[in-house]
Amino acid sequence: MSPPHFNLNPTGTAHHPLNRWSTFGQQTEAMARFSNNLSDLLNPRPASPSIPKQRLPIFDLPPLPPIHDPLVLKTVFTDRSALPRVGDVFDVERKEMRRGFEDLEHIGASVLVMFLAGWLCDAKPHLDFKLATKLKENIISNVTLSHLSSIYGLPERLDADPTLLPSLQSRCDIRSALFEAYIAGVYLSASSTDGTGSKGPALVCEWLKGLFGVVADWYEESIKGGEKVYVDMAEK
Repeated sequence: MSPPHFNLNPTGTAHHPLNRWSTFGQQTEAMARFSNNLSDLLNPRPASPSIPKQRLPIFDLPPLPPIHDPLVLKTVFTDRSALPRVGDVFDVERKEMRRGFEDLEHIGASVLVMFLAGWLCDAKPHLDFKLATKLKENIISNVTLSHLSSIYGLPERLDADPTLLPSLQSRCDIRSALFEAYIAGVYLSASSTDGTGSKGPALVCEWLKGLFGVVADWYEESIKGGEKVYVDMAEK
């Protein structure tokens, strides 16, 4: 499966991370193949009924890593409703210029699942298969990612049609998609700054280790029946 070719800026440099995926070489091709094998896991995102019914706490999260590339950053927070209507719906050549966070969320989802697959084995080797699977399902559910997105304030940065913005910001799946798009943005922006493409994965892993270390500990205790303090997000 060949990695997609995004042509957001036809007049710009051919080496922009959103235009030339060849920057990542075999790394990106492997990620694309891995993503293709995860369709059952990622599409649709599991509702994860095993998530505890109590409210999720306000986790103490590490700061968001910056996205230095302005075009990548804009794409992460742009809904297609905010983009100008260009050409016919079948005008593929011109539609290449219309990209939003929806085009990045699946990249971020693939990066996230790849990270979790290795990190859970290293960070929690004591987990049996059943508990590890349940823990992973909880972590990558829309409920969890939407919650993390809200803690980071990502929905407030969404650029969309003003008539649709309140509805989009309140949707769990949109908030979750913004979080995944941000992961992709960090990966793409950082990887474009060096010749090997290794900086992006390293930066993403460092961030997600600090983030999901807290989240996974809470879920593990909750699944096992541990006592926790729950915080209403409306209080924050």
